[in-house]
Parts: sequence; structure tokens; C-alpha cells
Amino acid sequence: MPEEETLQERTEEPTPRRREEARKRGQVVKSRELSSVAILGSGFLMLFILSYIFFQQFYLIFTRSFDYFSVELNFDNIFYIAKTFLFFTLKIILPLFLIMSLAGILVYLLQTGGGVWASEVITPKIERINPVEGFKRIFSLVSLFELIKALIKLAIIIGVTYWIIQKNFYNILKLLGVNVNYIAFCFKVILKEFVN
Repeated sequence: MPEEETLQERTEEPTPRRREEARKRGQVVKSRELSSVAILGSGFLMLFILSYIFFQQFYLIFTRSFDYFSVELNFDNIFYIAKTFLFFTLKIILPLFLIMSLAGILVYLLQTGGGVWASEVITPKIERINPVEGFKRIFSLVSLFELIKALIKLAIIIGVTYWIIQKNFYNILKLLGVNVNYIAFCFKVILKEFVN
């Protein structure tokens, strides 16, 4: 029944009181696609702006990895090497993660008018533990539609990425013998092409 209600059109507008009650229950209108676009867009923007710094970090990781070939492998050295690589990896990942998280939070706050905190949403409900209802929710038309949308988005992203890499494949192979600054510049050019 609830699934049929969500798929059918409502005949009358909700009153302000009902809207406020729905907001208190955590039921507000928000778009997942807008959040996805903001998160992906901020990630591409960060890659575009900080590509030089990221490539320097990758360069340091690769050069450091060759330095450790002659090191005797014992617990202390392995721990030091892992800590060093973790540090360099976090310097690459954390700025991306923080900016993308902030973009997602900002879009959520803008969509909900300052955010919604509803304890009712996180309160455990006995009827949600029912496996039959859980399977109905998992295999409903709404979840099937969401799955199809997600697969289409994934196919588009993979297709565009493959097309750009295939188009620039020989240029990417030529980058094997050049310095990091030129690689960062080429990466920016490819990202510009991806955004356009």
C-alpha cells in the first residue's frame, strides 16, 4: 500500500501544518541527483585545481618506494614504510574527501532549508526488523527504479572516462618519460576536456 501511495499523484496540496509535521518526522523534499552532481563536480574541481600537488605526491610515493627496495624488512621498517605511504596517501585523499563531503552537506542544507534533525528517523522500529517487509522494500518498484538510475549513471561515467582515455591513449603513453610538471599540465587538459 505505501508504495502505491508514493506512485500515485496527490489531489490536494498539503497544509502548512502537515508540512511542519512531515518536517518534524524528517520527511523533506531533497534530490539525490543534485547531491551526486555537487559531490562529483567538487571532486573534479579539486582534481583540476590541485592536480599539480596531487602529481607531486604521487611522484614522491613512487620515488620513495624505490628507495625502500634495499631496506631490510623487519617489523620496525615495515611499520615506518607503511606509515610514510599512509601519510602521503592521506595528503592526496583527505582534501578531496573533505571538499566532496562539504559539498554534499552544503547541498543537503540548502535543499532542506538549514537541515533537519528528526529523532524519529533514527529510532529503531520493530516493524522494520520484519524480513518480509524488508524484502518488499528491497524488491519494490521504487528500489528497482533507483537501481536502474544508478546503473545508468555508472555506465555514463565509465563510458565518458573510457572515451577520453581512449582518445588520449597515445598521449598518455608519451608521458612515461617526462617530468611531473608536464604530467600535471596534461592531466589538467584531460580534465578540462572531461568537464567540457
